Amino acid sequence: MTLESRRQPPADDALVPARILNEHVYCPRLAWLEWEARAFVDNLETVEGRDLHRRVDQERGGTPEPPSVDDSADGFSQGSDGSATESDHAPSPDPGDDRPRTVTALSISSPRLGVTAKLDRVDFRDGQAIPVETKRGKPRRGGPVVWDPERAQLTVQVLLLREQGHAVPHAEVFFAETRSRHEVPISDDAEAWIAGLVAEVRANAAETTPPPPLVDSPKCPRCSLVSVCLPDEVNLLRDRTTEKPRRLVARDDPRSPLYVMTPGAFVRQKGGRLELEHQGEKVASRRLLDIAHLAVFGNVTVSSGAVRACMEQDTPILWFSSGGWFSGYAVPHGGSWVARRMAQTVLALDLARGPVAAAMIAGKLRNQRTLLRRLGGEAQREAASQLTELARACEAESDPVVLLGLEGTGARIYFDGFPSLLKRHGDEFRFEGRNRRPPTDPVNAMLSFAYALLVRDTTVGCLAAGLDPQVGLLHRPRHGRPSLALDLAEEFRPLVGDSTVVTAINNGEVRPRDFVRRGGAVALTDSGRKRVIAAYERRVAVTLEHPLYGYRVSYRRAMELQARHLAAVVDGQLESYRPLTTR
Repeated sequence: MTLESRRQPPADDALVPARILNEHVYCPRLAWLEWEARAFVDNLETVEGRDLHRRVDQERGGTPEPPSVDDSADGFSQGSDGSATESDHAPSPDPGDDRPRTVTALSISSPRLGVTAKLDRVDFRDGQAIPVETKRGKPRRGGPVVWDPERAQLTVQVLLLREQGHAVPHAEVFFAETRSRHEVPISDDAEAWIAGLVAEVRANAAETTPPPPLVDSPKCPRCSLVSVCLPDEVNLLRDRTTEKPRRLVARDDPRSPLYVMTPGAFVRQKGGRLELEHQGEKVASRRLLDIAHLAVFGNVTVSSGAVRACMEQDTPILWFSSGGWFSGYAVPHGGSWVARRMAQTVLALDLARGPVAAAMIAGKLRNQRTLLRRLGGEAQREAASQLTELARACEAESDPVVLLGLEGTGARIYFDGFPSLLKRHGDEFRFEGRNRRPPTDPVNAMLSFAYALLVRDTTVGCLAAGLDPQVGLLHRPRHGRPSLALDLAEEFRPLVGDSTVVTAINNGEVRPRDFVRRGGAVALTDSGRKRVIAAYERRVAVTLEHPLYGYRVSYRRAMELQARHLAAVVDGQLESYRPLTTR
């Protein structure tokens, strides 16, 4: 069973937005990501462009009857379903009224041309219609005033108006930076050119994977989807280039998680901020723009307004029990990455997932070896060597049963040596092996909590990459378990989770009074959880040189990059998954 046999390609008559034709001429991969995958990320240019379009995005004015009116041009535009819809809220003007007028936010579609567009502005004067596109930059030097992507968008607008019967001699573009308008001529072969572009976009959309990235292109640094596309990284892993990837992805997300742990607290939205109230008093406030995701522990109420605001900002909300058990999450509903999730499900049911699972386990074993070698010294040399051999055995294996056996052997060796990493491992922090559900000693309580924080971050990474956190390739799917997030967490457990716990204990950040004991189980107190969270946040903010790409990123950003790397494997852009390992 393959994805191609289950997925239906888009209809041949799907109307292509003029904006997507613009993107296709600029970069076919960008057009696919925006139209087929519904991917969108803001950057400075998109935000400035949206602000610039505030006036022209408001529907104003009514269109005059064209000089020659036929049955298909009666003051109405056709919707994507072929039905007639009013093109604006105002009644159609008197056909005999030829006074100059301006119409903004005019939507027109043409099943014949296969395109749809929302025109910023159309000036009607002297029996002619002039579409005016608003752009944030300045005119091009030494040639036509606009580049081909903008010319394609304007050409569509001219063709749509002409099809309605209007006389359109040319298009115009308004550049905000110079506050000037310029004519854009339309070539005689315009309709054939647009028909070819529409056919190309539809053909690409019928594929289950996006077109390949541009190679070393100057277009990439300014693209808002560069962190989704990862052009240099994908090209490197596909052997399309030998050049070291450029730093196109920010080292770390400028936003950070917001933790809410106060029992009985109430989170509300007000004026673009999330406000925390407790016992009727406001105790904290933070801008939504500064929040990467909201982590809610225990009995905390999040208002419907706050939930809606988070969904509009594409900010995930994740819920934990008061003890740190990861309960679930809420994310915006949307149709993005449907084909990728279908491919993920197909792969999860296929034996081809074996090499991916093997790479994940091997990555975990190598990183366990690294931590033992770094902190355990000469005493852990033999254990480190054994873990290296187990990692090599994993890389040569694909049988899930054998892989789980190798992983179990590695865990025993690793945790046998784990006490040597703890410099304050007296009776207070004695560690005699991994145990959980519930943990029976302080070290295991800390490990379980740190792993919950880690799985939260890999869940967010899965969601950002368009993957389903529930459908695992190593961990089998189970009700209520984010199996794929657990898969991605494996290689980061030693580097992030275990390192957080070791550092917090060795630095004396966590003390015996930060734990509570009940019936043989041990749990962190509120103060203990806050201390572990502080240590964890410091750890994920640490930067490392990415072993594959050669630039520095934080551990939290590295988790997202690995999720996107896995996503490229899932939908066939890359042949194999390569875990992140350090020396």
